[in-house]
Amino acid sequence: MSLLSPCLSSLLLLTIFISKARAQYLHHCDFTNRGNYTPISAYRTNLNTLLSTLTSNTEISYGFYNLSNGHDTDTVNAIGLCRGDVKPDECRSCLNASKDNLLQLCPNQKEAIGWNEDKRCMLRYSDRSIFNLVENGPAYFAWSVHNATQTDQFNEVVKDLLNDLKGRAVSGDSRYKYATGNMSGPNYLHVYGLVQCTPDLSVSDCDNCLVQSITDIPKCCNSKRGARILRPSCNLRFETSPFYGPPAYPSPSPNITSSQGKSNTSTIITIAVPLLVIAALLLIFIYIFLRVRKPKEKLQTSTPYEMLQTTSLNQINLDEAALGMFTSSGYMAPEYAMHGQFSIKSDVFSFGVLVLEIVSGQKNRGIRDGEYIEDLLSYAWRNWKEGTPTNVIDTILNKGSQSEIMRCIHIGLLCVQENVAGRPTMASVVLALNSHSLTLPVPSEPAFYAGSTVGSFSGMHLWEYNLGATGSSENSAKSAQTLFNEASTIKGVVGSLDSREKAEEGEVFERKEEN
Repeated sequence: MSLLSPCLSSLLLLTIFISKARAQYLHHCDFTNRGNYTPISAYRTNLNTLLSTLTSNTEISYGFYNLSNGHDTDTVNAIGLCRGDVKPDECRSCLNASKDNLLQLCPNQKEAIGWNEDKRCMLRYSDRSIFNLVENGPAYFAWSVHNATQTDQFNEVVKDLLNDLKGRAVSGDSRYKYATGNMSGPNYLHVYGLVQCTPDLSVSDCDNCLVQSITDIPKCCNSKRGARILRPSCNLRFETSPFYGPPAYPSPSPNITSSQGKSNTSTIITIAVPLLVIAALLLIFIYIFLRVRKPKEKLQTSTPYEMLQTTSLNQINLDEAALGMFTSSGYMAPEYAMHGQFSIKSDVFSFGVLVLEIVSGQKNRGIRDGEYIEDLLSYAWRNWKEGTPTNVIDTILNKGSQSEIMRCIHIGLLCVQENVAGRPTMASVVLALNSHSLTLPVPSEPAFYAGSTVGSFSGMHLWEYNLGATGSSENSAKSAQTLFNEASTIKGVVGSLDSREKAEEGEVFERKEEN
C-alpha cells in the first residue's frame, strides 16, 4: 500500500496536467455537419499527407499556410495561421501540436478547428472550400475578471484603439493582415491591443469580421480590463499590460506600414515632436521674458519709410527687408508681433512653426521654389491647397510613415492659422498626435501668407489691404503711422535677439537628429 500511494499520486497529477493542457486548447469539431470519414480511406490519407506537408514547409516564413490535397469528395483543405509575433520555427511547432490535438479530439471527423492560445496559432481543415471565405463562427469569448475604473472613458479608448488597429490590419496583403498598438487610458493606464485576419480575406471581408468582434465587446466584455475573441477568420485581444512581441515577419510592402511601426508611432516625427513641445515652450517663454524686459528704442524723428498719398488708397514705400520683417517674424504669433496681444494660442502658433520646420528641414524664411521665394508658412500652405503636400517633406524622411508625416503637416498648419480662435490648444495637439482616430478640421490660411517673385515683392498688396482702401486719407495715414511705430519696435527686438534665436534653433534640430 505504501508503494501504491506514490504511484497513484503521480498518476493523478499526470491526469490533472493532461486535463489542463487539453483545456487550454480551444477546439470545435464538425461545426457545419460535414460528417465523418473512415479510418482507412482516401480522405484520411490525404488529410495526413496535407497536415504533414503544412507543418514541415520551411519555404513559408510569414505564418500563413493554405493548402489543398486530393480530388473531388476526398479533397482536404487546410488553413494554418500564427500570430504576427511568432517566429517561423515556433509557428511550425505550434501547428504541429495543433495537428496532433485535432486528430485526437476530433477523430474521424471531416471538419475541425482549434486555437492554441499558449503558442498563439490556429489550425483548421475541412472537405469544403474554406479559402477567401469569411466565417464568424464558431467563436470563443474570454474576458478578465477585473473591471476597469472610469468605465465610459476606458470603453471609449478600447473602441478607438481596436478601430484604429482594424484599419491598419485590413490594408495588409495576401500574406499578412495583423496590427498591434497601444493607447493611453484613464488613471494612467495603457490599453494594448491586437487584431488579425487570415490574409486570404479581402479588405471588406477582413473589415466585416473585425467589426463583428468589436461590436460584440459590449455584449460580453464591457468594462473588463482584458478580453479576447477568436473566430475562424479573425481574432482580437486587448489588455492593460503588454502581451505581444515585435513582429516576426518583415513588412509586406514599403507602401504598407508595418503594424508595429504604426501602432507604437515609432517614426522620427512622432518621437521628436513630443520631446520638442517642452523645449519649444521653454524657448518661447524665455524669448518673451527677455523681450518684455528689453527697453524699447526711441523712435527716431527721421525714418526710412515714406508715406505716399494717392487718390485711391494709402501705400507704404517699404524696402524688401523691412516688409520681410512683418511677413517673416520668426516664431511670434501675428497678434503678438503686430499688436502685443498674447494668449495661450500664441504658443500654439510657435509650436506649429517648429513642426513645419522639422518636417520640411527648412527654416521659416527664404525658401526658393523655381522663380519664387517664400517663407515656410506660405510654401506649406500653397502646396497643401494645390494637393502637393509631399513637396514640403524633407527627403531624409522618405522612409518614414507618409500618413504620420502628413498628419504632422496638417497639425502644423492648424497651429499657424491666422484666425486665433481656429488654432487648437496644446492639449488638443497632444491628443491629435497620440490618437489617429481623431478627425482633424480643415486648416485655414496661415498668418503672414505672402509670396514674392525674384527681384520684386508682390506681397505688398497684403499690407495695403490691411491699411484699408477706403476712408479718409487722414485716418489711413494715421493707421499706417501706427503700423510703422509697431514695426520699428519689433525690428529692434528681433535684431537684438537674432543670434540667440539661431543658436536656439540649432539646439532644437540637434536634439531631433539624436532622437
